[in-house]
Amino acid sequence: MNIKKIKKSYLLLCMVVAFIAIIGLVIFLRAIDHTSPSYPKKLVQADSLCENFPDSALVILSGFNTIKMKTLDKCYLQYLQLKANCKRKISYVQDAERLSGLINECERNGIGETNLGDLYYYSGCVYRNLKDDPQALFYYLKALEIYEKHINEKMLGRTNTQVGNILINQCIYADAEKYLKKGWVHSMKAGDSHWGCYALRDLAWCQAALKDYSSSLRTYKRGLKLTEAVADTAMAAYINTQLASLLLNMHKYDDAEASIMKALAYNFAEDRSPNLCILVKLYNKTGRRNKTMKYCEELMAKGTVYGKQLASRQLAEYYIKRGDIEKGKKYCGLTAALTDSIRKISAEESVTKMSAAYNYNILDKQKQKLEETKRRQTFLLIIFSLLLTIGVIVSLFIRRNVIYKRNEQNLRNIALEAALEENKKVIVDNEEKYKEEIKRINDIVQEKDEEIMALKRSCHSDNDGDEEDKDLWCIDVDEKILNSMIYRKFIAASKAPKSKNQLTEEDWQAMENIVCEVYPKMRNVIFGMKNMSTINIRITILTRVGMRPTYIANLLIKEKSTVNSARKRLFEKNFGTCGSPGDWDNFIMSIR
Repeated sequence: MNIKKIKKSYLLLCMVVAFIAIIGLVIFLRAIDHTSPSYPKKLVQADSLCENFPDSALVILSGFNTIKMKTLDKCYLQYLQLKANCKRKISYVQDAERLSGLINECERNGIGETNLGDLYYYSGCVYRNLKDDPQALFYYLKALEIYEKHINEKMLGRTNTQVGNILINQCIYADAEKYLKKGWVHSMKAGDSHWGCYALRDLAWCQAALKDYSSSLRTYKRGLKLTEAVADTAMAAYINTQLASLLLNMHKYDDAEASIMKALAYNFAEDRSPNLCILVKLYNKTGRRNKTMKYCEELMAKGTVYGKQLASRQLAEYYIKRGDIEKGKKYCGLTAALTDSIRKISAEESVTKMSAAYNYNILDKQKQKLEETKRRQTFLLIIFSLLLTIGVIVSLFIRRNVIYKRNEQNLRNIALEAALEENKKVIVDNEEKYKEEIKRINDIVQEKDEEIMALKRSCHSDNDGDEEDKDLWCIDVDEKILNSMIYRKFIAASKAPKSKNQLTEEDWQAMENIVCEVYPKMRNVIFGMKNMSTINIRITILTRVGMRPTYIANLLIKEKSTVNSARKRLFEKNFGTCGSPGDWDNFIMSIR
């Protein structure tokens, strides 16, 4: 088979695999794409009006005949009606029973993931109006998953703020603070200043509940600046009321009075009861009895049950101190009655909060479990895809190499067979010639071996009988060192008297270089061991090339006892144990 054809077929196969992979990726992306399907133009027009003109949107939506509509369009119509009613702040109570059915229909028929996120959000708003915080929280969290996926900053800000507000009602302040901070950040990114004010107001309240008064105070002031920028007087009134309550708890009475007066200046009737309560507490703490009584009477006339309880208690104390027992009894009885009413309300709220907190924990666990399952499935899908792709690529690569090598080997075998046949005759004809050449080479090798052994014997013939000298003459020294000029120069100098030693620093350096070249690990010994002075380095180098201590002493112009002592000290210093000069020699000679 032709090699070029193999390469072309392999390239074609790779292109086919790449094309199939691209097609599969496109199909996968289209499968996970949850963009909104196409709807009738009037429904799309109504959707565009829902945000700012919900009344007009409802007029358009009321003109549709649902009997003739497709199931998907009908789901979309009902979703838009829900959205428009929520925008008009109209209660959806009458349709709450069919709300879960609408959600199931929309999920089953697929109105588009972005629309589904809005459906979850507005369903949460409906259940908030119905005081069903657990159900509202469930849908808000489902909406958050979609908004985070599609990065809808505006709805992320609103939904996080709603979740934080629910958690504040359930006294789960730590989690509420996290959601409210996210709500504020997303609202500011989206330019939704109104909801940014809501997030800051609730965040400051949450921080105050967590006893972080300094952060709460800064957040309230930031919220007030934002309300001034957007001219939201109603929100400014709410924030000033809460700020006055915080300042009152911080015993900053003058600042608290200024804030509560700003709140009262907006003259919102529904907000006067908490404002009047703060004023009663403020003037009572600062000892201004007349103003306290004035606002107590106003609370009795316009306040809520909580405000009336506070006012009746203050009035009872006031009249008892004045000696007006009849009025004091009257207000004491009224206080008791109001306290019983509040106790009942508080008990109901506590049960609701406990139920909501319990449901919140269940929902949170379910959400974490679902997220973990999704992550695991995604991870397994990615791993499976990677393994499949790698497997295909590896199998193709192996197949290509096997075919290529098989053909290459066949061609090589054919060429080798031809070469063998051609040279077979030449090999037979020259066999005798090769035998003679081998014999001549063996003779030369034998002569060289005899010369080396004679040189070794001449180097070690002067045996002084020391215990350390007995085995050194038979040590295997590399042929490169034995045949070098510097080694021969050292041998000649070692046999000369000490006074005639003519070795220079360059000679010593040359000997060190050739030893370290042949035995690379000697550098670690020379530069890494302890107590390695110049003399000790030279003793070590000469020991490694098989020099006897007597010759080493001659080369160093030292006494033999000095050489022996140095070898003994080197072993003891580096190995931390007693030893002989021969122990050091054995260690050095083991280095290759």
